[in-house]
Order: sequence, then structure tokens, then C-alpha cells
Amino acid sequence: MDIQQLRYFVAVAQYGKVKDAADAMFISRQAVSKALAQLENELGQPLFQRTHNGIMLNERGQRFVDRAEVLVREFDVLNADMRKDEQVCRVRICFPFTTYHYFWNVLEPFLVKNEDRLRVDVINCLDAQCHMMFENSLVDMAVSFLRFGPGTDDQLVATSPILFAVNEKNPLAGKVSLALGDLAHVPLIYYMNGYEDSFWLDKNCRKGDYEVNDILLAFDLVRQNKGIFAVPELAVLQSMQGIVFLPYHGPSDYDNFYCAVAKQAARDKRRRQACFNLREALLQAGREK
Repeated sequence: MDIQQLRYFVAVAQYGKVKDAADAMFISRQAVSKALAQLENELGQPLFQRTHNGIMLNERGQRFVDRAEVLVREFDVLNADMRKDEQVCRVRICFPFTTYHYFWNVLEPFLVKNEDRLRVDVINCLDAQCHMMFENSLVDMAVSFLRFGPGTDDQLVATSPILFAVNEKNPLAGKVSLALGDLAHVPLIYYMNGYEDSFWLDKNCRKGDYEVNDILLAFDLVRQNKGIFAVPELAVLQSMQGIVFLPYHGPSDYDNFYCAVAKQAARDKRRRQACFNLREALLQAGREK
């Protein structure tokens, strides 16, 4: 049992639905569900009763939720008090799930070099949640494939060609690359990234296409040969069994990624410099790619 599991336990008890609790904490529903399952497995008994309307505490969960809430609250107070005199600069940054590994790998050499004076807390979530966290001042920096809006200090840090994930048994897998016409007669899997619409969805959505917010589900659908799935090249770090990645040449055949620094971070001289240095490391990697 750890404090994160207890935090999720308290949040789900409060909101009554895993999705609502996950949205409130700006993390994925899968992360919350997994943590709760691990907690219940460690305890050997369920804490919730699952119904088609949501999730509610069972008798055992009701016995412990108040104490868990106190522990979480006291931990947060202790954590804040212990960090008051922290000598290193701490920065919170969030990345989309699909590109987290790429951007983290880019930053790792910089972080190792500056580990004596910089700590980075990383959150990976849906792209839409990156914007929500940034707008609510819950992070100092955020990366997204969408701009962060007027008056925001954001910069382009990477551009990536689009690839399509295709089942190796799909007839399209024999092609060298795909064009818009190749997409006409095959179901498309739209990874919505937490948004309600997208360029592809607006322009091309047809009966039989899929809309998903779970990246693992998107790849599972490809493995089942249910459709093909567009993904930025920089998100593909290794080969995947049963799947080929084909270049795409056509409308919207690349993604841009932007990094924004929050106003509250810019007001603190040391944190502002740390954020700008981190963003410069991302920019430099984008230039070298």
C-alpha cells in the first residue's frame, strides 16, 4: 500500500466514478483503475461495489475511507513543509502519453548533468489533460500538439511525420507508403487524446471507424486488424509484433509539438530559468532530429 493508492481510493470514493476521479486529478482512468486493483489485491478484499451506474464503497471501504483521507491530507502537508527549504529547483511538467518516452529520453542527459540543482516531476496524460493542467496552474510546463492559446509563452519544439500503424496481414501492409486514397476503404482508428473532435474526425469519419482515448486499445484494434491508426513518428520507439508502420503522404501528414511555460513559473527567477533551459534542451533535440 502506498500514498498514491490511498489518494486514488479517496478520490474515487468522493466522485463515485473512476472516470470523474481521474479527470479531477488530470490522470488517465487506466492509471486509477490499475492502482485500485493493486490495492484491493494487496488487501485481499474489495473496497468498492461496482455497478452499471458507477462505483461505490462497500462496507469495508466505508470503514477506512475517513482514515485514508486524513492520511492523504497529512502527507500533503508534510510534503509541503519538508520542501520549504529545498535547495534544488523543482519543476512540474506534463507530456502526452504518446510522446512521453521521446521527450523524457531527450531531457534525461540534461537532467543527469543538472541533478544537483534541478528536480523534475513528470506527469504523462492525455493531450487534452495537459491543457487542463496548464490552464489550472497545476504544472510549470506542458507539451502538446496544439498551441496553448493567445498570450501564452509556447514554442514549437518538435515536428514529426505521421505514420500509420497497420496489421501485417492487412493488404495495405505491402505498400511502401500510404496516400489519402488508401484510407478510403479501411476503418480508421481515431486516438482522440481526450478531445471531442480532431482534424481527421471532422474530415473523414465514417460508419465503422473507431474513436478511442486509450492508446493501448488503439494498438490492440490494429493487432486485431480492425483498422489502421495514425501516430507521430517520434512516438514509435521500437518495433511492435504483428504491426508495420507506414509513412503517410497527404493532408495533415505531420504533427507539431509545442512547449509552454506557465506564468506562475515565469514569476520565480530560478524556476523560470530552469523551465527555459528545459525547453531549450527540447528545442535542441528537435533541431538535431
